[in-house]
Amino acid sequence: MSKRYRVRRGKGELVSVEQGDPLRFAHAEGLKGLAGELDACLAWLFPFHWREGHVPGVNHINPLFQGADGLVLPLTNPGQPVYLLDRLPSFANPDLMEEVSVRARVFENGDARVSFEMSLPGGQADQLLQQVESVPADQVGMIYRQIAAGIFAGANDVKGEVERVEGRALIRLDLTAPGACELQNGGMMCRSLVLSNPMVPALASLPERQYSLVLRVPVERRLELELEPPPGWMIVDRKARQLRAEWGTVGETVEKTDGIESSVLRVTLPAQTVTPESYQGFARFCQAVDELTMRPPRLEHVVP
Repeated sequence: MSKRYRVRRGKGELVSVEQGDPLRFAHAEGLKGLAGELDACLAWLFPFHWREGHVPGVNHINPLFQGADGLVLPLTNPGQPVYLLDRLPSFANPDLMEEVSVRARVFENGDARVSFEMSLPGGQADQLLQQVESVPADQVGMIYRQIAAGIFAGANDVKGEVERVEGRALIRLDLTAPGACELQNGGMMCRSLVLSNPMVPALASLPERQYSLVLRVPVERRLELELEPPPGWMIVDRKARQLRAEWGTVGETVEKTDGIESSVLRVTLPAQTVTPESYQGFARFCQAVDELTMRPPRLEHVVP
């Protein structure tokens, strides 16, 4: 049995539409701003971005709706039937990408000189820029020192800058990170240079769930680390980190040039709904992601 939908055109009348019915609106202009109800739940009927002077909605669905179902209204030919699409397509979401870049030159005592770069999206970008612009010029350095200390414990000799780039804020810090690599069993373990946020506390901290876990927006992270060991030391070889499951992926590329290792780690979880029955499998996946992304680089002495 087909379902019926109540569609409101702007602030006008409610129109009853049944799946398979032809659409009885004269042109697309009358459809902007549609809202509707699907079995007493809010159904977003027009989840595309409309921007003045831009091609509307081309390959750009709001991330909140990517992967969800949707009522398709054939605007180009209003005489065609309305139908329900089980799954909306997904696209790249650069505005949601978490990007962090770290370049570290390690000293023999385990300290490191670090160049840190992080891209912040719109709201966070505005907040940071307002914070920097609201203080006297001689106090801006204090803000950068506070940010650096929150990322690298005990950070000193901090220099920073922030700039707006294509609707985002790019923050750059140069600092010294004491004890970035711990001397351990004749080698070094660089735990402070691992900047991945763990998934388990945010997504999989419960032993079980009675209700579905809804990831309304995708999780996309790009973590870059360039590591230069001190003279007489080398980075221990390892396999690139890889994981693929129905809930998401982890992928890494690793390159070495003249003893300097460059790693780019990507973590991707699409917007999805995790049912109570599949939650334990999802939780194990999050644990595996954390185990991979939190592995610290290891250094060892070069054998003469």
